[in-house]
Amino acid sequence: MTTIHQQKRQFIRSLGLRRFGSHGWADGEFQTAFQRLHDQPELLEQAPVIWRTRTRTVRKVTLPADVGGQTVAVKTQFEFALTNTWGRHSKMGREALNFLLLEAQGFPMVRLLAYEEHRRFGVLTFNQIITEFAEGYDSGMAFMPGKPLEHDSALRREFTRRNMELLGRLHELKCLHRGFYPYNLLWRKQADGSLEIRWLDVATCRFKCLPYRFFHTYIRRDLSGYFRKLNASRDEMQEALEVYCRHNPRCPWTAQELMAKLTVHLD
Repeated sequence: MTTIHQQKRQFIRSLGLRRFGSHGWADGEFQTAFQRLHDQPELLEQAPVIWRTRTRTVRKVTLPADVGGQTVAVKTQFEFALTNTWGRHSKMGREALNFLLLEAQGFPMVRLLAYEEHRRFGVLTFNQIITEFAEGYDSGMAFMPGKPLEHDSALRREFTRRNMELLGRLHELKCLHRGFYPYNLLWRKQADGSLEIRWLDVATCRFKCLPYRFFHTYIRRDLSGYFRKLNASRDEMQEALEVYCRHNPRCPWTAQELMAKLTVHLD
C-alpha cells in the first residue's frame, strides 16, 4: 500500500518540482490550452481580476472555443523575497503538490490544471497556478458576520458540518491545514438540498511526520481559526466538534473537552 509520503515523492516527480531550475506542468487534457495562454498573453492580461493582494493576482480567464472554451482561475505571483525562495520549493509549488495529494486522499478539491515557475540563478522570478473555475459555487465568506447568509442558521450549520467531516479526516492523516477559513471553502446547493463542497487555496497545508501525541497539539489552530472567522455561537461550536470527533477517531479529546480548550483559546 502506497503511503502519503511515497505519493508525495511521486507527485514531486510528476510535477517536476525543483528547488533551483525553471519548470512547468499541465494536466494532459489541458496542455493545448496551456500553450495557448503562452502564445496569446493578452488572454490573461485582459481577463477580469477577481482577487488581488500586494504580490498576487487571481484572474478569471475564458479560453477560446477551439481549445475547449473552459473558464479557469489563474493565480499569479510577481514579487518574491530572496530568502524565501532560493533553494526552496515555492509556495505555489507546494500548493500544486497539495492539490494532487489531497485529491488522491479523496478530498473534494478544485481541479488543478497547470503550474509553472521561472527562476534565475535559483531565485524565483515568476510563478502561477491554474485551476478550474468553480462555476456556480459560492464562498463560505457568505456565512461570516455582516454577510448575506450570516443568519441562515440551517444552511450555515450544514456548511460547517460538511467541512468538519473533512477536517476530521484531514487531521486523522496528520495534515495541518493552517488556512482553514470559510472564504477558502466553496459550496453550492444541490437539487436534493444537500451541499457540495470544494476546497481551494491549500498552499499552507502540511503533512507532519510526528507521532500523533505530538501532532494533536496543532489541531486547535485550524478549529479556532474557523470558528473565530464565523463568530460561531457555543451551541454551533459544540455541534460542529461532535461531528469533527466522529470523523477523527485519533483525536485524544471528547467534543466537550475540545470545546473547553477552544473556549480558552478564543476568549
